[in-house]
Amino acid sequence: MADVAAANLSALKTAWGLSGASSVVSVDGPGIGKEDAVVLFDKLGNVAAAFNYDLTAVLASDGTLITTASASGGKTFSDGQHAGAAYGAGAGASAVWDGLSTTQPTYVGATVGKDGAFAQAGDAASIGSPGVVLVGQSTQSMDTL
Repeated sequence: MADVAAANLSALKTAWGLSGASSVVSVDGPGIGKEDAVVLFDKLGNVAAAFNYDLTAVLASDGTLITTASASGGKTFSDGQHAGAAYGAGAGASAVWDGLSTTQPTYVGATVGKDGAFAQAGDAASIGSPGVVLVGQSTQSMDTL
């Protein structure tokens, strides 16, 4: 299993152009799948941002408890799923911030054409989103812009 994790880490670093940055990225376990979390740390080792799509909270190495990310209004979080399916889309879709709040963010499954989301050329069910960032203040949901 350690050889698989090392190979996965190497492939991830190569794909992201991080091949020389051994301390920047770590993989613990089989990688992103069902019931996972993504945690980003600042240069001091403190949690800078996190996303957990499992009902079980994650304790980060700096002591931060990372609870389940909330589903957007009208959506129900579904445990045991890939990120998109956990927030109401298909298993091949990403989960994305709904754009309503930065202090209490909520998430939905990515859908083609919304906030820059698009399907992979070879698999229409695999929907990712680079996201769209609006500059300025608005009380209107990004979903309706």
